[in-house]
Amino acid sequence: MTRRAFTIIELLLATALAVVLMAGSMKVLAALKADATTDTSATSTATIERTIIDLMQHDLVESRLLGQQQGTITMIGYASIPAAHTDDASRESAGVSHEPVKIEYFVRSMDDRSWLVRRQTRINERSNRNRWSELVCAGVTGIRIERVVPAGVRQDDPMIGTDATPTPDRVRVIVEGDVNLDVKVDVR
Repeated sequence: MTRRAFTIIELLLATALAVVLMAGSMKVLAALKADATTDTSATSTATIERTIIDLMQHDLVESRLLGQQQGTITMIGYASIPAAHTDDASRESAGVSHEPVKIEYFVRSMDDRSWLVRRQTRINERSNRNRWSELVCAGVTGIRIERVVPAGVRQDDPMIGTDATPTPDRVRVIVEGDVNLDVKVDVR
């Protein structure tokens, strides 16, 4: 009985064939990744803008008091949404609890990247679980909000003040950074 093993030439040919197949596979994967990145870059910006607008509008509609100070927008009202660890589908099915909350939007830098952060604090609950934060969008360098003054009405200062004042009927939300957003939001 003779035993047959692979010769050096057969092993070299198999290795060369494996290298050629891997190089081809890597090229295909790189092309697929480039296509996916190109396809989602345009829609992701629109999706991010829509997410910011929807979230801000929800919070503004349910807020009763509005103020801003040193880059932080503060809303006090009934805009409570479920905790950040739930996914979007779970959030929508859980609904809004309409409990009094304080909502803050601000920009924080983490790992050499700036982020728009939404923090929600339940006002009537005195526990260590009454506050949670979520990252809304990366690449945001600033956020501010202004009162929209109707045409023909004279008002010296359209800015929302540092003191919490009643939420106006219409505001302008300005987000600066990778996502530049300047949108008017109807609150009432």
